[in-house]
Amino acid sequence: MAINFEHLFSQKSNEELLEIAQNYNKYTEEALSVLLKEIDSRDLELPNKESIINHLSALAQSKPKKKKITEEDLHPNIKRASNVILLGIPLIIIQFIVAIYLINEQQINADFFDIMKRGLSAGFIISILIDYLLSVWIKRGTNLSRIVISTLAVLSIFSDSTSLYHTSTEDYISRTFYFIYIMIGIYLLYLLLNRDTSEWYKDATKD
Repeated sequence: MAINFEHLFSQKSNEELLEIAQNYNKYTEEALSVLLKEIDSRDLELPNKESIINHLSALAQSKPKKKKITEEDLHPNIKRASNVILLGIPLIIIQFIVAIYLINEQQINADFFDIMKRGLSAGFIISILIDYLLSVWIKRGTNLSRIVISTLAVLSIFSDSTSLYHTSTEDYISRTFYFIYIMIGIYLLYLLLNRDTSEWYKDATKD
């Protein structure tokens, strides 16, 4: 159970606080920080205040700093996963061009075509932005990014598989895109969840 130092020290007399301050080496950083605040609030004279402050500074500097993961530290599979995510961008652009072409070929009302084109443009731009951000995030090397992106890959595979199943066999263009996205999702899951990559994440989170 954590000790509430604020409550503990507030119950101490002035003499007891000064006695604790004399033996500051026995106390934790948190306790000493609260102790100094309590002593200051009572306007007590503390002869060794500078020593305590220096001790607190030394404690703070002695704390192990978490190593920042650089791109060179990343497992090769994570770099590949980032590139696989980026692969979605040219695919999205091609799909957008094909969609606009097919809509135009149907010779529908010009105003409706313009509305459709704006809607598709907004959707594809958002998709490109998301793909780019995910590719950058996975290269941070955090386990959270792996979990989130793996979850998104599973959802994408399920969604594309459902769409593939319900799409007419005559619509070979859409079926081709769905199949490619499913393969990308499966490969991405393999890269992020295989044993080697999992071991790397396990070791990285220890630091």
